[in-house]
Amino acid sequence: MNIPTTYIDKLGCIEGYTQLVNNYHNLSIFKGQFISTFILKIAEAEFISEALDQFQRFNGGSKERLIVDGYNRLLNCTLIFHLPITVSKNDIDQQTILDLEITIGTEEDPMNYKISSQRLTLENYSVQNKNGIVETGFNDLKNALPNNIKLKCCFNCAYSGFSLYSSGFFGCIICYRNAKIEFLNIKSKDDYVEISEKGVDKYMETHLCDEFEYRIAKTGYGMFQEEE
Repeated sequence: MNIPTTYIDKLGCIEGYTQLVNNYHNLSIFKGQFISTFILKIAEAEFISEALDQFQRFNGGSKERLIVDGYNRLLNCTLIFHLPITVSKNDIDQQTILDLEITIGTEEDPMNYKISSQRLTLENYSVQNKNGIVETGFNDLKNALPNNIKLKCCFNCAYSGFSLYSSGFFGCIICYRNAKIEFLNIKSKDDYVEISEKGVDKYMETHLCDEFEYRIAKTGYGMFQEEE
């Protein structure tokens, strides 16, 4: 899957793309799982990351135009990812695009990256959110939609949740389709810890599979339990 991506710096824009691949992971708490890997291709350079934030150069490119730090992390730019997403309007599925804008840090503050904008456009309707936190920002975007339009993706699925430890920007939501009943019956953080190893894979929040079901209010763990 190739995601059209716009790179913006003080010199202007470069159109490129981000390739989404799934790799078998053999490290840390995700051992044995498939995890999304993103390969950003801009101006003949290639950067890799497990989420849409800390891209690290591993091949080619102009050092004069594409700024990196001592760890080869991309800096001093804005990236706009044009992500395909499914929405349901009046119970009819439609394909549209979520434009996700991420501002990348500087040499002085390389970890200062944030989601600066999320925009979803469907036909003549457009909604935008500038909350810089992926979970609450995407949730605010979802709640701003009219009642007859629903996101149909991992973020809005009854069986997905974020890690108890930390998550990057997009590409980090965990699927619990192999533990549906346990996940829906979570009442506390301890309950979530007990089933955390049953998460089968990590996906992009915009991903959609055949087992999708709409999220049920006050089920799962974390911010989603507070939904009405």
